[in-house]
Order: sequence, then structure tokens, then C-alpha cells
Amino acid sequence: MSQFAIIQPATTERNLGGVCYMPYWHYAMFRQKMEPVRLYENVTMRDWDRLLELHKKDRLLVDLSSYPQIDFVWSVLPDLVRAKTEFAFIGYEPLIRALGLPFFKVKNEELLTGVFGYLQYFEEYRYGLLSDCDSHLKHLEDGRAVVPLFLSVGCKRGCPYCYVSGSNYPYGTASDRQIDALLNLCVKQNWNIHFTDENFFAHPRYRQIVERLRGTGLRWICLTDTLSLYRVLGEHGAEWLRGGGNALNEVGLEVLDSTVLGKQQAIAPLLERRHEVPIFWLTMTFLPRDTLGSMRAMGDFLRRYGYRLEELLPRIQTNSTVGGLGQFMQLYHGTVYWQQREKLGRVFTERPTRLWPSFIGHRLLSSRVRVCETLQKEDEEWLGLYVGKARVEETLQEVDGRKTFGEIVGEDMAKAVALAQAARLNLIEEVGG
Repeated sequence: MSQFAIIQPATTERNLGGVCYMPYWHYAMFRQKMEPVRLYENVTMRDWDRLLELHKKDRLLVDLSSYPQIDFVWSVLPDLVRAKTEFAFIGYEPLIRALGLPFFKVKNEELLTGVFGYLQYFEEYRYGLLSDCDSHLKHLEDGRAVVPLFLSVGCKRGCPYCYVSGSNYPYGTASDRQIDALLNLCVKQNWNIHFTDENFFAHPRYRQIVERLRGTGLRWICLTDTLSLYRVLGEHGAEWLRGGGNALNEVGLEVLDSTVLGKQQAIAPLLERRHEVPIFWLTMTFLPRDTLGSMRAMGDFLRRYGYRLEELLPRIQTNSTVGGLGQFMQLYHGTVYWQQREKLGRVFTERPTRLWPSFIGHRLLSSRVRVCETLQKEDEEWLGLYVGKARVEETLQEVDGRKTFGEIVGEDMAKAVALAQAARLNLIEEVGG
């Protein structure tokens, strides 16, 4: 009997977004429909020939949710065509369609059965746990497994950088019956929980959920925003959260004002209460609006209000920064920023991840140019303090053989600064400094 075989290629992307749950959601969807299905996780080229031979008469669904998986796809595509195997791709729809590959389309209602049925088959997954943030609970060392739990999925905010706004990402909320069944499963299995809703405290049943977990001994973390967390603290108090098992609140900052001054003004009420509940700041840098000044201000904010690095290391391994979790913005096909990418900045790779810079905005580049121009002026000023302006160009010529500091800056800024420093030392020695 023909069956579905879901292939999840390995990826170098260590911190995976929600779209990378697609193989698991499809697996759970088929299981809910009682259709035969196999799931193969973290597949490499070493596994490929065996899997193709095993399933050449089945329907293969190949995951393409992470950009580094593209190389695997191009490598196996000729084999799929030659074997005349029925195949399609699941994952990030805009990328799949941009590459001209067949996309396996399912209705939103069908995929939601997989989203909310995902946890029922958790023990059948080899990996399944995709978020490095789960280490926030692992460090408690209470012996419990940590499971990601969706009680709602999707977002209508439409942020210009977010894959949710540009894709076939599912959208919906679990029913009361589904929520009760999932929470009962977690209690029965003694699982700690990572609520992976886009904003847990915006869920219409968050109060009942917290109350259900009270007294179970289970711990949980969630994603939220500044206003929602402040509202919950005002309505219920920190003791209510802690008594219900709250171990950490991941608060995203990237959707607020682009300057940290604006952020501090917007979240000042929450900052005053930040010691009452554990807060982990989520930040994103290299957005098109970023400048050196805004990034420096963000760093100052995290040092002042976030965790110390030694506190973070036991909790999160892939991309912790001083104070919180730092990710680099990456461009996703189908988003507003992708469509405007040439106007906004420069793209450096076609295999972007959130752990390495892949895009730099024109504003950031221009702010760096302005810094260089300022350095040139300042260097001339402090050189002139010792020997006068007439000797500045002459000294640089002695060091580098050229007359103008501007010529050196135009070729190599780092070299220019080093030469200016060398010239400064030489001149100080000349005047007995």
C-alpha cells in the first residue's frame, strides 16, 4: 500500500523558526487522518540512496523550511526525477515556489489538526524539540522533558521581516477540548512546557491554562510582548504567575520603536517591575532601520536590564548575547522586506540563517561612512595639536608614501586608522611627548 514518506533534510541552521515544524505538523496531520506515513528527521546524503530505494513507490514529501536545505534539494532532485517517484515539497511556500518546485498544498483547517495533534506523537520523534530556548527549563535539572506546545498558531500583525506574514503559515486557536486534552497529556507525562504561541498572554484562555497547571509541579516558559506581560502583572500579580509554574517570559523587542530610547519609554512600566518575574529579552539586529547608534544603545539596554552572560550560558547555547537572545534579521521570500531588498540594503548570501549576518541595511552602512568621515577629521585635529596642520600630511607621506589621509581612507579604513596612530606616536616622540 502506498504511503507518505516525509523527508526532513539536515540543516546548518541551529536555531529554527516555527515554519520548521512543518514536517512534524504534516506527520501529525496524516496520523490524525489514519493515513500511513513515515517521518525521517535530519536526513543527510548518506541516508538518501537507502530512503529513495525504500520509498520509490510511495509519495515523498521533502521539507524545505530552512534556506541551508536548498543544497540538499538540488542534490536529490535529479534522483527523484529519474526514479519517476511521486514527490512534492512542504515547508516555506514562497521559497519553494520561487525555486520552481512542486508544493504540497493542504487546507488551513487540515494542517491545524497537525499543529494541535503534534504533541500526541512526541515520543515518536527523534528530535522534535526545535527551540534552543527550551534550555531555560533544562537548566532546572528536575528530570522532566521539555515539550513545545502550540495552543494557538499564526499572527496577523504582518511584520515586514517575518516569514509568517509571507507564507502559507497556519492560523487558528485550539478548541477547548483540544486544550484540555493537551494539558492533561503534559500532566500525565510529567512534561515541562514551552508555550510556542506567538503571544501566550493574548490567548483567550491563558487564565484557565495557568490555573490548570497550578499545583502540578510543572514549569513553563512562554513568548509574549511588553504590554501583555505588564497587563497580566497588573491584573493577577507576580505571585499568581509563579504559583502557576511560570519559569520565564520571553519578551520580544524587535517590533517596538527602532531606537532603544523609544523602547525604554514604551516599556518603562514593565522595567519598573522586571525583578518580580524572570524576563528574557529577544532582540533582532541588522534590521533596515538600524544604525551604529541604535545597536550600541540596544547593547547598553541589555547590559542594564538583561541577564549576565554567565547566567545565560547554562540556559542557551546557540546565540546568547550579553543580556538576552540576539538574532540577525534574515530576509524571507514573500515578505515586504524581501520585495524591497534592493532599496533597503545589501544581501550577502542565498543561504541565510538567523545566527549569522546575511543582510546589512543602507542606513547602517551610511552611518559607518559618517563615522569614518568623523574619524578622519578628528585624527587631523589631534595630530595638529602636536606639530600643526602643515606637518600632518607630510608625516603621513613619510609613513605611507602618500600625501592625503583621505586617499588611505578610501582604500582601507582599518589601515588608515593604524597609520594615523603610528604617525601620532612618531610625532609625539619628535616633540618629546
